[in-house]
Amino acid sequence: VYLYTFAEQENAFATLIEQLFPNKDELDTAAREALSFEAKSMFLRLDDLREAAKDRAFKPAQSAYSKLLLSYDRFLKAGGLYPTYDPITSTAVFFKGTPLETLRFDIKSKVQVLDQVVLTSGPDMGKTATVINIEEPNAVIKLDSDGKAYQEVKLVKYNILAKAEQSKPTSKKINKSQQSSSNS
Repeated sequence: VYLYTFAEQENAFATLIEQLFPNKDELDTAAREALSFEAKSMFLRLDDLREAAKDRAFKPAQSAYSKLLLSYDRFLKAGGLYPTYDPITSTAVFFKGTPLETLRFDIKSKVQVLDQVVLTSGPDMGKTATVINIEEPNAVIKLDSDGKAYQEVKLVKYNILAKAEQSKPTSKKINKSQQSSSNS
């Protein structure tokens, strides 16, 4: 149902693009072209997703879905439609000179779809994400929101991902004096 509802919005996307960048100058023209490209990509991936769903083909559906999310994220960025802006364009500077071991990840585990991962290099180094799709040498990830109102979707190199270590719950021991005071 949602796929068809989304598919019916193609004209709304075209109208939005024209309204966001109505001028005939070079900047607005370039912005319209970028947005139109990503919108077209979204609707092509949507067609792929519908076909894969109809055929009950899981891998093609997963691939189409991840590419649809990626195009939608790029559309939002190109149109300045994200509700907030993250002024930090690269976190790698925060890790300069810091040993890689300071990041908490499981070096032995192979990263799979839906794993929580840590990015071990690049402009998003140290950030955590969920893997949406893997088509080596790349992967599509959804960054954790980290307090932002949105979660970016990115295409990254698979080899910079490491499975995040799951934090172990700490058991709190209660001594007898704490137990008797809580019972009173």
